Amino acid sequence: MSDQLTPTIVKNGLEEYTLDAEDVSKRKNINNKEICIDFVVESVYLNLKYFLNWQNVKIYKICNSNVNILSGLNTALGKEDAAPQREYVFPVHIKSKKVTDAILYQIYTEIAPVNFFHLGILSEDGTVVYYRVHKGLQKPQK
Repeated sequence: MSDQLTPTIVKNGLEEYTLDAEDVSKRKNINNKEICIDFVVESVYLNLKYFLNWQNVKIYKICNSNVNILSGLNTALGKEDAAPQREYVFPVHIKSKKVTDAILYQIYTEIAPVNFFHLGILSEDGTVVYYRVHKGLQKPQK
């Protein structure tokens, strides 16, 4: 295992990083350029991958910022005939103050044309709660 993560692709303003179980178990901080996979990102990543069984979970860093987002295939949607769609998660701590209009706009700009993403909120006890954040107002689902 190397000392640094390196991006595997750079596209649409996103740098993609991979994180495997060995990386998580051996260290708490992985630095490359300005990316730091902190405890919040790790916790939400592990929750998506091992508890919610998302497939192909990746870590992205929005270029020229310190914002990390996660992306994966949500296989638990109950649509057996349809292929799972890639969804995005912005991991934050419950006491974080970094969820601002500017950050939300930046995330929407980078993951366009997606109309929503999830806010993965890590609580003090390690529980992760997900909220769906839409562009504009949405009708409630039935």
